[in-house]
Amino acid sequence: MGDGAFQGTLEDLHSTICELIESNQKPQYNEYGPVSDDFRNRRAFDVPTIPPVDGPVELTVVETAATAAEISHSGEKHSYKFTAVKAGQYTIETEGRTDIVMSLYGPDSQTKLIDQDDDSGSGLNAKIVADFTPATYYVQVQHYNSHSGTGSYGIKVSI
Repeated sequence: MGDGAFQGTLEDLHSTICELIESNQKPQYNEYGPVSDDFRNRRAFDVPTIPPVDGPVELTVVETAATAAEISHSGEKHSYKFTAVKAGQYTIETEGRTDIVMSLYGPDSQTKLIDQDDDSGSGLNAKIVADFTPATYYVQVQHYNSHSGTGSYGIKVSI
């Protein structure tokens, strides 16, 4: 959402906040009495927001090199699209050391799920091979561990 709202469950929000709060920012609940100067002088923590994306990133079919990307925040999802200009078997795959889960939607629909994959590619990478008709297809990528997973990856489409 572009409005800064947190995307996920209450449990996801709690986990994210707990990960972001450094130990020197947490009050000692076993301490009673007036607030110490040390606690009063601690800096506030911030919860980074996922920057809005204007729309799916366009992928070129028959790429020889993958498009580089990075999941910077846990729970972050990336959207891509590509156009199959002719009927045939296409391969959508990720590269790198990040454990990626991929969902494929279409034809010409961002909500009609065609297939999903976790580890069919090399290592922990996702790979979907399917026969396509001429149309626009959409791919959503996210880290397998939506609570704390981050990392870089590459994605490409070939025929």
